[in-house]
Amino acid sequence: GKLIWSSPEDRRFYLFCIVGLSGVLVNLLMFSLLFYGLKLDPMLCSVSSSFIAMLNNFLWNDRVTWKGHGAAGKRQQLKRFMQFLSVSLIGIAITAAILKLFLILGWHELLGQFCGIALATLWNYFANKRWTWGD
Repeated sequence: GKLIWSSPEDRRFYLFCIVGLSGVLVNLLMFSLLFYGLKLDPMLCSVSSSFIAMLNNFLWNDRVTWKGHGAAGKRQQLKRFMQFLSVSLIGIAITAAILKLFLILGWHELLGQFCGIALATLWNYFANKRWTWGD
């Protein structure tokens, strides 16, 4: 743990994963509420819950994971949010595509949503690291 925490790059990746884990919980809880509770279409549930989780993740990543990276101020934060949104929309599409594949194969929808999140996480980290927070 001490070795990981002493490397800024490793620390940032693990903070991103911790924030992402909170996003996974938000995503799966919202998906469950919308799909099982409100009986909405699974693809609508996937995109909606992913978008809500994305908002959660941006706020935490901007304040914790990449704290001090990029210019301060509301205008710069809005710019970072728009970049994060662009990256996340691709991540949401990845998640929805994996869910759709699971549905076509007749596999469990919640597992499909989780697998889509896992794959999208890799895309989101590297794209945001490079573009949104300009590392």
